[in-house]
Amino acid sequence: MIRYVTLLRFTDQGTRALQQSPQRANAFREAAQREGVQVESQLWTSGAFDGLLILTANDEQSILRALALLAAQGNVRTESARAFDAAEFDKIVHR
Repeated sequence: MIRYVTLLRFTDQGTRALQQSPQRANAFREAAQREGVQVESQLWTSGAFDGLLILTANDEQSILRALALLAAQGNVRTESARAFDAAEFDKIVHR
């Protein structure tokens, strides 16, 4: 499985509609699932970022498509990185 960690920052639009954030999160979870993407975690945070997502799918394109759809709604800006568990990283470094 492909895994991504995505950090979220609210846009001005997202901040103005902050109270709808939990409903938007549920809608994203459903939309991601339709794209073949599992939302492992969806958290709100304090500090430099307002939230984070941990997403998994069989292919990278599905995750990137789901994130593009999320960004297009205009409520958050995203920063994403591919993530590896210990076994996956071990294969990378001990090729």
